[in-house]
Amino acid sequence: MRHTAPSLKPVSKIPPLSPQRHSLSNGLEVLTLNGGEDPILHLTLLFPAGSRFQNKPLTATSCARQLTEGGSHRHSAPVLAELTDYCGGTLQSVCDKDYATVSLLTLRKHLESMLEALSGVLANPLFPARELNIHLMQEKQQWKIDSVKPRYVARVEMSSLLFGKSHPYGYVVQASDFSALRCRDLRSFYQTHYSNPLALLVSGQVTSQDLDLMEKHLGCLPFRNQMPLEPLKLSERSAAQNQRSHLQVSGALQSALRVAAPICPADHPDAIPLMVMNTLLGGYFGSRLMKRLREEKGYTYGVYSMMVQMVHAHVLIITTEVGTGVTREALDALYSEIDQLRSCAPPDAELYRVKQYLQGEMLRSFDGPFLRQERLRSLLELQLPLDHFDRMPELIQQVTPTQVRGMAAKYLAPEGLFEVVAGDLSHQNIK
Repeated sequence: MRHTAPSLKPVSKIPPLSPQRHSLSNGLEVLTLNGGEDPILHLTLLFPAGSRFQNKPLTATSCARQLTEGGSHRHSAPVLAELTDYCGGTLQSVCDKDYATVSLLTLRKHLESMLEALSGVLANPLFPARELNIHLMQEKQQWKIDSVKPRYVARVEMSSLLFGKSHPYGYVVQASDFSALRCRDLRSFYQTHYSNPLALLVSGQVTSQDLDLMEKHLGCLPFRNQMPLEPLKLSERSAAQNQRSHLQVSGALQSALRVAAPICPADHPDAIPLMVMNTLLGGYFGSRLMKRLREEKGYTYGVYSMMVQMVHAHVLIITTEVGTGVTREALDALYSEIDQLRSCAPPDAELYRVKQYLQGEMLRSFDGPFLRQERLRSLLELQLPLDHFDRMPELIQQVTPTQVRGMAAKYLAPEGLFEVVAGDLSHQNIK
């Protein structure tokens, strides 16, 4: 039995992301990350098919959902579901603001069967009207439920404040959007945005026989080279636009608070010091906001600060939910911690704990081929070099207390902050 804890040591390096590159006969680039002890493979196709490319609301998310749930000319929806269940695998597609992914997780012994199903879905998806109508009915019901929850109200309002309601990143779904979508919208979106994947990422125990099967089933798909998509034009916000919004949600027992600020992209020199500052402020359970709002004041179960990196926007967001009766006090405490960090450099001991935490999280996020694939995907999505993470542990160690204070002063200035409060504010003075 160990009686003495092992000594703490800084992380000197992390496993490099060095995928092996292959190419299928149709030009699709395949990036493989070998590893793992089990005969499991994870395949992910990355498409520039996020919601910012849609011409009609709900098109991108519905297309991604129905692509793998609606079946194909080769396998109907029930047959496809039965096949994936029999093989013990998963076949799913999701999308965010910028990209859509089609992912396959399977045992190697069922790889060919699952690749055949995936090929059928990508070549000739059905998008049946009945399945779409059920999906839209379920989504509308969930939207009605979410629309009276302070957390949802605050989230969509913050997107609108940051980008504007007419912006692809800031659009707010309306009730009429659910009845306006048609199967032809999904087919048109699919034909336009799923014709040229960025890459196929494969992780696990990848063999040459596995690559041959991918060539057989995916190398014949008619992917075509397209011109690069036009960059998203972000409209400049005018000084007259409101940066604060307080929304009434009658009967709510909690208030949802969100405070946000635009930040730099991930490849900016400020990115590493800013990540350290964000973590110290609210990025982990030992953060200042967690200690103040949860441990000392008991206002909330949790408060978090996160850096959100999208292709054309980069935002730091602080989010929490507090009891309605302490809404004003919680906001004051939150801003007090921001002001304190902007004014005074953190103690060395506190900064040391944050650095140790960040380095441990980095090691965890590279633990195994599947997690490494997620890191690789993030680099491809943000168009960052493959060696982006290589020096990160060293750069984290070099961050000084003065730099942390400087990042807070630069990016969390009061005039640059956006604030949203959603809850039953009828008896609250939060102006």
